[in-house]
Amino acid sequence: MALDYEQAVTVAKAFLAAEPFPYPEYRYALTIGQPTAGGWYFDYSIERIDGQPMSEREAFGGAPGYLVPSDGSKVRVISWEEWSDRQLGGK
Repeated sequence: MALDYEQAVTVAKAFLAAEPFPYPEYRYALTIGQPTAGGWYFDYSIERIDGQPMSEREAFGGAPGYLVPSDGSKVRVISWEEWSDRQLGGK
């Protein structure tokens, strides 16, 4: 059975909670998912723990996002190459 959006959000929240950001003053923030082949794609987003807005100097590199597979299998990180191939930035 394929995951609906609400189920995908629940899985995405659990994934982010299990993968804490490496700097304690920041955390991953849930973004709006978009349907894609094989599941739901979510961008990585980072926010400050103290609630203050991020400055331009607070830039982090890494993978663009992750896929919550619709078949319920393990969440996986999407590379920039796959992100481009799937045209996930153009939707």
